Amino acid sequence: MTEQVASTIEKFILNTIKGQESGLFKSIGSPMLSLPRDTLQKDSMRAIIGPAIANYFNGLYRSLIKGDDPYVVDNFNKMSKPLQHSKVCLLHTIFHLTITIHFNLKRQVLDIQNYNNYMAEIDKQLKENFKKYRPEIIKSISHTCEGEDIKKCDPNIDLFRISMQSMNI
Repeated sequence: MTEQVASTIEKFILNTIKGQESGLFKSIGSPMLSLPRDTLQKDSMRAIIGPAIANYFNGLYRSLIKGDDPYVVDNFNKMSKPLQHSKVCLLHTIFHLTITIHFNLKRQVLDIQNYNNYMAEIDKQLKENFKKYRPEIIKSISHTCEGEDIKKCDPNIDLFRISMQSMNI
């Protein structure tokens, strides 16, 4: 059962990171994010990625409280119910794993010439990282959870924050 949930978590993290990277590639150089494309190859991208991930996870948190996004609710039910984990616990676990895995991409080797090459390299590195982090994923969900009921949480308060210091910048 733990292996099945770990696979679901990996898929969710993979989709989250690929979505973030896709958006970054498409917005670099635009008026929204007027940076040169080679910025994508720099570790300083953490200053953009970290807050973007925190913002995304705060959105997940609100959606789980309100139950208003079927994709989010269905995925978190698939992850929480088999192991009887709270959604708050899983959010924290997945947030920290996402940050760790995303920050460990080797940005310097990313092919920034075109979108397809860029995303292919992101996908390749993520698959390699998941092999490395699989034991950590399993360990992080292999506990008796006593987390709080997400329906009792306040959607007006952010659950996740990230600082420059926590990103090692």
